Amino acid sequence: MKSTQLDAVGKVASSTPYTESRLRYATLSRIMSPLIDHAAYRRDYLRSLTGLRGVAALWVLLYHAWVFSTPRLIQFDLLGIPLDVTPLFSAGFVGVDLFFVLSAYLLGARFFRWIEGRGSRPDLAQYFVRRIRRIYPAYLVQLLLLLLLAATTTLYTMPDGVSLLAHLFFYFNLPPLWVTQLNGVWWTLPTEFYFYLLLPLLVLLLRGKTTRWLILAVIAASIGYRYWVFVRFHDLGIAWMSVLMGNTLGYLDGFSLGLLASWLSVRLENRPLPPRLMDGLFVVGSGGILLSIWILHWTYPEYWDGHPVLFLRNIMIAGSSCLVVMATRHGSPLAKILLANRFIFFCGVVSYSLYLWQLPLIQALSKTSFFTNYQGYALGAYLVIATPLTLLLAWLSYRFVELPFLRKPR
Repeated sequence: MKSTQLDAVGKVASSTPYTESRLRYATLSRIMSPLIDHAAYRRDYLRSLTGLRGVAALWVLLYHAWVFSTPRLIQFDLLGIPLDVTPLFSAGFVGVDLFFVLSAYLLGARFFRWIEGRGSRPDLAQYFVRRIRRIYPAYLVQLLLLLLLAATTTLYTMPDGVSLLAHLFFYFNLPPLWVTQLNGVWWTLPTEFYFYLLLPLLVLLLRGKTTRWLILAVIAASIGYRYWVFVRFHDLGIAWMSVLMGNTLGYLDGFSLGLLASWLSVRLENRPLPPRLMDGLFVVGSGGILLSIWILHWTYPEYWDGHPVLFLRNIMIAGSSCLVVMATRHGSPLAKILLANRFIFFCGVVSYSLYLWQLPLIQALSKTSFFTNYQGYALGAYLVIATPLTLLLAWLSYRFVELPFLRKPR
């Protein structure tokens, strides 16, 4: 005899495997729809893509834990052969590249469906409101808390009136103010937010027959901008170059590749793609990311002196990331195993708040007596303590700050 249960609208439904699966999916969709940047575009929703955001955020956390630990060279012997695994830790900033590619890929999909005649024209006003609601609430709450710490402790320096105004509008390290942000990871927020403003225009470049040339021109302009920064500001040091190359213009090539991948995915979404092919694409993309970070590691002594990798790093990392994202989007079983499990999926759900809170927490831990007096290599201790605490803070920020603003107003 079949048991019964209430369906999504409160009616009694048969408890067959099919209906149970649909009920679980409907419940998950209602819970998860506000969590993802592209919640309005349900066809783009994939548990594995959310998990990929979790991997990106965790990689950034791993990187900052490594930064606060010494020695930074991580090497061990494998069958008598020295194996240097430092790039797995030192290249945690690649998580930021993954975030950028995912944003371009996911947000571009709705526009490309409109271009392909498969959907309605996106409402730009609604689009911009969603972007503001996605980023600002959690950021502003954190800003208020850090200002409170600056006023009551020595962990942070209280900004002056001009700097505070710059913080309110994401105007970090840009001329003529050159304001340094309270939280070191905030530099990515204006980089991504200004891309949101450019995205509708960039998408329109993909409408005509000259698509490939226009996008290639945008990519070339971004590489050219990085070269100009190197020539113009090399004498002022690495800090100036890294700041100026870290804005939207410096990453526009990576964003553009994410848009190209999104456009291709929209064209392929109604075609069956072999799972083995998608697994192969996932492996190639992952291998490309690993190869890129080892190349960055090997070339670092000459990197800021004008090595070609300085100008091509975004192409290398973003191009490989696009392969991973597309394979994940189109059903790679391997991606599902690695990225759709509960822990990684949860990290993806709270990835934005996880990204915001990991560095302030690690900085605070580094000033405690436990870590100032720590004997031995502190990386493991940082990860054991910081990871659960950061996840807790991320969940609280998501649950009580992000979620109320991400839900559609009644």
